Amino acid sequence: MEFKAKLFKTAKTLYSKYTSLFYFVLFYAFLLNYHTIVTAYSIGEWSVDSATYTHHLVDYSFGFCTKFLPGAIYHLFFKEVYHDQLNVYLRILVLIFFAALSFFMAKAMTLQKTGADRKTLLVILAFYLTGPCTFAIFTQQLGMLDLYWMLFGALFFFAVRNRFLKYFIPVLFVLTLLVHFSSLVSYIVLFVLILAYESLSNEHKGAYKAVLAVSATVTILLFLYFLLYESTNLKYDMNGFNAEISRRDNENYNYFIYFDYALYNFFDSGSGVNKYVEKDITAFFPTLGPKLSAPLAKVIATVLSHIQFNMTIYTSEQIIIIAACLVTLAPILVLFAMFWAHMIKGESLPKKLLYTAALLQFYITYAIGLVTSVDSGRWCTHAFLVQFTFVIYVVLKENQISWFKTKLSKLKPWQIVLYLSVYGIVQVPAYC
Repeated sequence: MEFKAKLFKTAKTLYSKYTSLFYFVLFYAFLLNYHTIVTAYSIGEWSVDSATYTHHLVDYSFGFCTKFLPGAIYHLFFKEVYHDQLNVYLRILVLIFFAALSFFMAKAMTLQKTGADRKTLLVILAFYLTGPCTFAIFTQQLGMLDLYWMLFGALFFFAVRNRFLKYFIPVLFVLTLLVHFSSLVSYIVLFVLILAYESLSNEHKGAYKAVLAVSATVTILLFLYFLLYESTNLKYDMNGFNAEISRRDNENYNYFIYFDYALYNFFDSGSGVNKYVEKDITAFFPTLGPKLSAPLAKVIATVLSHIQFNMTIYTSEQIIIIAACLVTLAPILVLFAMFWAHMIKGESLPKKLLYTAALLQFYITYAIGLVTSVDSGRWCTHAFLVQFTFVIYVVLKENQISWFKTKLSKLKPWQIVLYLSVYGIVQVPAYC
């Protein structure tokens, strides 16, 4: 009986203190790294596939392009690239990220003083880690370029509330874009939403407005620069590029898709045949096209050509993943929409516009992802994590945990079981 009493007391202490969540996240990170810790050599292909491996072979000696930053960072520490070495390196970065995530969650728990609010927040944060299109599914991608987005995102949250570090946020915008240009409509959107919120709510509004203005301007200009000139920045033609990759390749992975590093302007089907052809602006706007300036016409033609091509290569597998994501996310998206509608009431016009933008963010980000990429599962995760993160941020800042407590208390056990069953039957197999 004494042992049980001590065990109960210990469990109660862990539950009542924010450290319980810290242990939870560390345990989650341990599970994520199981193959590294237990099987040492057989680390597993899921975190370092041929694409991830090649992304770390390249650096800025190939030219000034997006997607070269991860390799450039890696080469600061290692001269050569080996699969197992890279896998351990990426797992260490994952652990660093989860340590940062645990810090933020632990801090969030300290903001909730009452037991009921703490319990509600614990449920929300646990779902944030393990729910559909969250880190539970995203762990499959954390060995890829997405991990660098996560790390820069963590640095952003360290900086955003710091008196001095917030002035370095424009650098984080640029670094995030350099990982992959698609961050402009995903994680950079999250940065913008949070800076906009702080510029409307924080006592140092002017500083946040200045940081937001500089960050947005630099990022958009850099994005347009890559859209127009990235393909010409590459120092090698296709044969030269492949030859240099082959020289650096110690594992014979053979992932040689040259235009993968030029905004995907060409598509390699695996047969070595580039099927995509960029059309002239007149193919889309015969009358208006010739009247546009050359740079603007090139931007529009590149984007529309890519969208038109991308919509022709969807497979049944991608359609299944899209359906699985939307089916399992539907109840949560409805709940979030209700939350944003609740927040809009009684607010000033700028805040109403901000919360409306937050409400629409998931749908806009995911729609852009679907028409520009066949990586539908990853795009859904990116879109949802941005939405979920901003929801948690506003809930904590505006002390709205009681609103979620009221809504969640209305759920019946059978509804929760039904939802988890649908999640397990529909979405998990779609990713396996």
